[in-house]
Amino acid sequence: MNIAFLDLEFGQVYGSYRRDFIPIEIGAVISGSEDDAPVLLSKEFHCDIDLVLRKNITDPVGKTVGLEERVVNTGRKEHQKQFDPSYRLPKNGKKALRELSNQTFIELREYTQALFNQYDIAQIVLFGGREDRNLLS
Repeated sequence: MNIAFLDLEFGQVYGSYRRDFIPIEIGAVISGSEDDAPVLLSKEFHCDIDLVLRKNITDPVGKTVGLEERVVNTGRKEHQKQFDPSYRLPKNGKKALRELSNQTFIELREYTQALFNQYDIAQIVLFGGREDRNLLS
C-alpha cells in the first residue's frame, strides 16, 4: 500500500479577491515501495499571471513577527515585483484569470492522477490540511 504525502503551493492572483488562487507547485513523497526507499517528486506550474506569495517573518526563536508579500510571475520568470495592496485587477483581466486558473487546475489534476496511477496510491496525506482540500474541491 503506497502513501502519497503531498505539499501544494498556491499563489493568490494579484489584484483579485483573496479567494482566487492558482497552483504553482506540488511536492510529493511516495512511501511504501517494495525497497522501502521513499520517492521524491515535484512539479512547478508556470503561468503568465501576477501572483502574490506570502511568507511569515519569524524572530530567532521561531515566533511569527510579520508577513512578507511579494508579486511573482512564473511564466515570465519575474520574482521580485513590488506588492501594492491597493492594486485591483482590471475587469478585462478577470475572464483571462478564470481561463488560466481552470487550465492550471486541469494540469494539476492530470499530474496527480498520473502519479496516483503510476505508484498505485492507496492513501493521500496533505500537508496543507483543510486549506488544500478546500482549494482542490
